[in-house]
Amino acid sequence: QRLQLDYWRAFRELALAQSTVIKPHKPYPQAHMRFPVGRSGFHLTASASTRDNSINVRFIADGPHAKHHFYLLLESRQEIEDEVGAKLDWRPMPCRKSSRVYKTLHRTDLADRNGWPRQHAWLLEKLEAFYRAFAPRIAELDISDPL
Repeated sequence: QRLQLDYWRAFRELALAQSTVIKPHKPYPQAHMRFPVGRSGFHLTASASTRDNSINVRFIADGPHAKHHFYLLLESRQEIEDEVGAKLDWRPMPCRKSSRVYKTLHRTDLADRNGWPRQHAWLLEKLEAFYRAFAPRIAELDISDPL
């Protein structure tokens, strides 16, 4: 847990030092850090896994009509991936309330603090790209009941 707290503290320092749309909250000793994306029912998450030796950025739709909104966003998949500059992993997660879109960087070692600057730069770059791609689209979504 100490490693996780140190990891997110260092990431927060980087994000605050840069002029970015990403607004990091106080870090906690956990595997992820959550970021607002401008609308209730949606958020971004940065995660770091010592078990999988990976880091990832996720866009999460978890509002009352998350599935409907996810599939509306999925219609713009190619444009979103072009804007992010990467192929993304789209997960509707049918058995859960939320749906997610991932980008993962494998072969990361959180115990190697020398690798943190590269990892943090990657996380910040992807979080900003996700924000730029998703925030305007979710701002335009009709949040009323789709039925």
